[in-house]
Amino acid sequence: MAGTWRRGYVLLSVLFSMLSGCAGRSDPQADACLKLKDLHLEHTQIVAADYYSAGQDISWKTMLFGVPRFKVPASCRVKFVLTPSADSHIESEVWMPTTAWNGRLWSVGNGGLAGSIDEISMHLALSRGYARKRRHR
Repeated sequence: MAGTWRRGYVLLSVLFSMLSGCAGRSDPQADACLKLKDLHLEHTQIVAADYYSAGQDISWKTMLFGVPRFKVPASCRVKFVLTPSADSHIESEVWMPTTAWNGRLWSVGNGGLAGSIDEISMHLALSRGYARKRRHR
């Protein structure tokens, strides 16, 4: 299990280092984010890398709690699958602010058969400047 977490943090470090040279410009940030899809790491398959510009993100889920939207910074959202052993399949996501990162990582996940991404907490962390990692299957 420790090896899996180590691989996840190595992946996160690589992703941040690729984005760090683009602070302050939107087009290079988007390009750097999209290029992460082509990144090849051992025991890791990057499924998607999507750039989201800054703005309001509306969620019907949060309306139930009286918070209809989050103001979020520009971000790069990367989905990947870790396969440290032949019988493993660990799906995860990292949401990284590309401009207002506070230098911290907010990591949550219970793994196993939980099987979902809690988008409310992902938005909350991103709106507060955290990079957010979530392991969900």
